[in-house]
Amino acid sequence: MSNAQYKIIQYNTLNSNLPHDLCYGLEQDNKGFIWLGTDEGLVRFNGQDFKNYTIKEGLFSNYVIDITKYSKDTLALVTWGGGIQFLTNNKFVNFGEKLKLSKIKRFNFGVFTKGVDYVYYTKNVFEKKDFIYLDSTKIGIINNGDKKNLKNCYPNFEVIDNKLYFFNDFNQNNLFTGVYTLNKDKLVKDFIFLNDYPISSLGKINENYFFATSHDRIIFFNSKEILRIQQIPFKKYIIKNTFYRNDILVFTLHDLMTKKERVLIYEFEKKKFEFIESNLIGKQLISDILIDKDNIIWISTFGAGLFKVFKEEIYITNKKITSENVLDINEDKENVYFLSAYKLFIINKITNQTDSIVIDTELWKFGLNDDNEIRIHIRNNNNVEEERKLDNHIVISNQKPNRIKKNHITIEFIESDILIKNNLKSYKYRLKNKIRKVIIHGQLVYIATTNGLLIYDTENYNFKTLLSRNKEKANNDIKDMVFQGDKLWIASTEGLIAFYENKLTNYSNHNELLGASINSLFLDNHNIIWLATQKGFVVFKNNEFYNFFYKDEDVSTFTKKVYEDQLNNMWVIGNKGVLKINNEKEFKPRENPIINVTQSKLVFTVDAISFSKIDILKEFKVNNQGWQQLTEPSVNFKNFQYGNYKIQFRARLLNSNWTYSKRYSFSIKAPWYKQFWSLLLIVFLSGTIVIIMIYIRLKHVQRRNAFLQRTILQNEDLQKELNKVRENVAQDFHDELGNKLAGITVLSGMIIEDDAFKKTNWFMQLDRINKDAKELYFGIKDFIWSIDSKNDDLNELIFYLKDFGEELFMSTKIKFHLEVKHDRDKVKLPYYWSRQLLLLFKEAMTNTLKYSEATHCVLKVKAKKNLIKITFSDNGKGFNPTTLKRKNGLLNMGNRAKKIDGKLEINSINGTQIIFISKSLF
Repeated sequence: MSNAQYKIIQYNTLNSNLPHDLCYGLEQDNKGFIWLGTDEGLVRFNGQDFKNYTIKEGLFSNYVIDITKYSKDTLALVTWGGGIQFLTNNKFVNFGEKLKLSKIKRFNFGVFTKGVDYVYYTKNVFEKKDFIYLDSTKIGIINNGDKKNLKNCYPNFEVIDNKLYFFNDFNQNNLFTGVYTLNKDKLVKDFIFLNDYPISSLGKINENYFFATSHDRIIFFNSKEILRIQQIPFKKYIIKNTFYRNDILVFTLHDLMTKKERVLIYEFEKKKFEFIESNLIGKQLISDILIDKDNIIWISTFGAGLFKVFKEEIYITNKKITSENVLDINEDKENVYFLSAYKLFIINKITNQTDSIVIDTELWKFGLNDDNEIRIHIRNNNNVEEERKLDNHIVISNQKPNRIKKNHITIEFIESDILIKNNLKSYKYRLKNKIRKVIIHGQLVYIATTNGLLIYDTENYNFKTLLSRNKEKANNDIKDMVFQGDKLWIASTEGLIAFYENKLTNYSNHNELLGASINSLFLDNHNIIWLATQKGFVVFKNNEFYNFFYKDEDVSTFTKKVYEDQLNNMWVIGNKGVLKINNEKEFKPRENPIINVTQSKLVFTVDAISFSKIDILKEFKVNNQGWQQLTEPSVNFKNFQYGNYKIQFRARLLNSNWTYSKRYSFSIKAPWYKQFWSLLLIVFLSGTIVIIMIYIRLKHVQRRNAFLQRTILQNEDLQKELNKVRENVAQDFHDELGNKLAGITVLSGMIIEDDAFKKTNWFMQLDRINKDAKELYFGIKDFIWSIDSKNDDLNELIFYLKDFGEELFMSTKIKFHLEVKHDRDKVKLPYYWSRQLLLLFKEAMTNTLKYSEATHCVLKVKAKKNLIKITFSDNGKGFNPTTLKRKNGLLNMGNRAKKIDGKLEINSINGTQIIFISKSLF
């Protein structure tokens, strides 16, 4: 596509996330990112978003004035007040003093900078240079010596082929002429033939072809002489700066009267100047210009942000048509014609001038005929015959039959009626559906209708239905069709279908064809198919779809038709006017976006760099799975199953080919506590620790108890010591054994709850360990409570049983009640009674819960004189002791009563009663 026009897009703090509108130096790095200096730090642009680097990220000053490429992965930059800094791998490194600097260039394995001071930095050597204005013809360097009566001069500089050149700075009012080069510590004249010119910019075009600018002139020269001088055709402007790349010169022009600045472009191929017309740019001072690798021009300004200037290969033809919903297109030798509802637009093919005619009736479409007339059909529902001429060959009328002719076959059709003439025979048919298009191909006539595609054989005089409502390949509504050799391409609301060798193939895919519903298609002079869809237009080449969908208020989102005129201009019409594309050269996909992938452990960040306004698609593929769309900047794999993975990313513009990243490998390992060896180790260590602790503690308790039992009768003090020991033992059991058992219970519980572990062979064993640990924990809890001497009190026993009963029956239908009567505030129980009574009545309560079917139960405690009576009863169904199969529970309760010389009575008529009566306490 050629003959493009320049378009402008502005980025500022209002319409983007650009951090500041005061912008300075521009650079493009080797990865394709655009870098910009601002008053709010360094900015990186990937075409969609601006990423900001400030003093928080390591800058010494947020006033970033200029940037240059230093190496493959490193940028060098200067800041006003922060001196020279390098950026590599997203980290800033500072060198030298924190000076006020404004320009930097790569030079001689280091950098050369300009500002309040000139600084040459290389290999950790930091050297300042003083440039002194001597007289009207020359400048020099004085590092040492008498500077009296000498004025400071700050010439501009440029690095060309690693050689340092100095020339007049535009802002210093032509202080000297010619060009100097740095030779060791001296400035010497170079390009002697430029001595009479105050130079404002200098550059190199090719091996032996240079340019310099002076006032309003461009001087082209080689190393020996001036080759030609060209004056810019704008008298009130002088050239401030010049930038060159890929046969394009871009000038910053300064208006001497208004002090405003403009951008001028000179293309060597066209040999002509072109102003960038923009009121916004024209009102600002321009700080820097960059021509990137795709020939996009970037302009930074003092106050209006960043501007992107680029060639629009597809452009709006005329502002007069942009607000119109264009319905149809036709042409003759001189003009191209467009229909809107009440206007006929006429564009001259040579001059591109546009004219329009207002019609007082609603227009519809162009008719098809083989005459020299341009016939326009109107929407007329009153059945009144109407026909009038706009000029000698443009006719407006009601709908007339369309006529096509090929070889000896002539077709006329209107609405659902079709007349087919073959030699001398003529047949007329009325179809069930409206006819959209007819094509004659050999002896066959292909008829696209609103309900399928018909094929008529002119030799056998019969119809064949190719596509209909019942077919899965396509929708019944056929919008358009065209032959490419012997292959018939069909446009439908379901996409693009090919009919070849009696086989139908649907090429549409929702990821590849942006708008599956196609309104029309066209085969251009390069044998490439163009599609008009519900979402822009599409080029179909080599079985790939290249979508053109612009988020632009002046460009159609709904395209109705594509058409190529006799001069190879492709026209796209739609709901917002007309686009024109020069199609002399065969369509080529846009340059693929650059894809950069950054990996941080299991997180991959994907940057797809493109400065086109066409949307970017990003996808990723894990192992051998299909491609998945990437909608976020990053993808995190931390929630993936354990294992080894390979991932690849790709990106494309809607109208480019795919760019693929390399394949990345990563592994996700199970936590150590879920790995097989750790499970075995945990079980083994836990079991060993539990056994040792129990053994040690039991031995210790046995020795202590034996000793205390021997001495308790001897001395009251020894009784106190025993109580203290019991408290310590209880505390030790609680702090060490109890807590460890609780930890084993929790840890094993976490493991068995893991879905992945449930599928292993170790699940049943660890589940058993978990249950045993729970039982052991609660058993030891009761044991710890009982050996604590503080609990040798009747009230403590009552509170413990009360808490147990309330918790046991809390969520059941059984109501628990406690009744206490005793004539003493404190009743001291003999050693070991608390444990036996606790376990006895816990057994009784548990049996009531399991077997009684009771609704009420009560625990009664009476202490009178020197006797204790504890009764637990319920109103359940009771039981027959002689018929019980399992009596272990009753036997255990009896044995516990005997151990403390108590009496146990069990009544099981009209509910159950468990009665314990103690021996005399005193």
